Amino acid sequence: MGRSSKWPRYTEGFVDRHGKPRFYLRRPGAPRVPLPSLPWSPEFMSAREEAMSGVGLSPGHRPIGNERTLPGTVNDALARYYQATAFTNLSATTRGNRRAIAERFRVEHGTKRISALRDQHVAAMLGQMKPNVQKNWLKTLRGFMAFAVANGLLERDPTLSFKPARAKDTGGFLTWDEEHIATFEARHPLGTRERLAFALLLYTGQRRSDVIRMGSQHLRDGKIQVQQQKTGARLAIPLHPELEGVLSATPRYQMTFLVTRAGARSRRPASATCSARPAEPPGSRISQPTDCARRAAGASLRRAHPLT
Repeated sequence: MGRSSKWPRYTEGFVDRHGKPRFYLRRPGAPRVPLPSLPWSPEFMSAREEAMSGVGLSPGHRPIGNERTLPGTVNDALARYYQATAFTNLSATTRGNRRAIAERFRVEHGTKRISALRDQHVAAMLGQMKPNVQKNWLKTLRGFMAFAVANGLLERDPTLSFKPARAKDTGGFLTWDEEHIATFEARHPLGTRERLAFALLLYTGQRRSDVIRMGSQHLRDGKIQVQQQKTGARLAIPLHPELEGVLSATPRYQMTFLVTRAGARSRRPASATCSARPAEPPGSRISQPTDCARRAAGASLRRAHPLT
């Protein structure tokens, strides 16, 4: 497999003689570090973060230049930020996304003094970005700047004065009605991977990152009991009769309901719905809270409630 632009930076992978994919973090001047699971999965990103920061490596095997980071620079501040609870307490997905942005910031400004960062520098850097990119960068930088201020590396947060541009109003997505749902279900019959992914999304109202982790082990007393990856909330979702029928008609190969075309566990949220696109009306999107509530009301089911 070699390297792919779709993987996190410095990721190298190949399929061994047993047909198992293997991935490594391979940075210039640093030893190759094996990474578990598949790229972008929580296990993968957590191990990658530790490898990137040198955790678990002996002094002789830490990345070249790691010992020469100058105090007070952006490099130094980021290294400290990655070890702080302000960063480690974030979800694995959020840490991976924010670290990717922070590393791009480090490449451009790593050797500069963080105390020299001013409002105009932030405005010049973010002002040339598109609104949605601005939003992601601003979230990342504000978390980093808050840490820097709290630890005496900055007197004030230079991102606070920046006002992000508003994204152009395109009218949003067309919410699916019953006709669209019927069209999709007619195209993807019971027993298909697409129908299963659709039913799980529609009848649970959960995020794709949670749906791909659902499996038979979560079915208890007529409910799907899950813990949300993003919020940590534990939910008991009543099993809708339609979803029960879809699950019964779908072969199971893994602990999770959703699997890849090769029969392996699905680990990336996008893979749960990507193959469903040909049946979608142009510019459309399932409105999970609306459609799920409508179907639940029709079946006289209660909403998902937190476990206590």
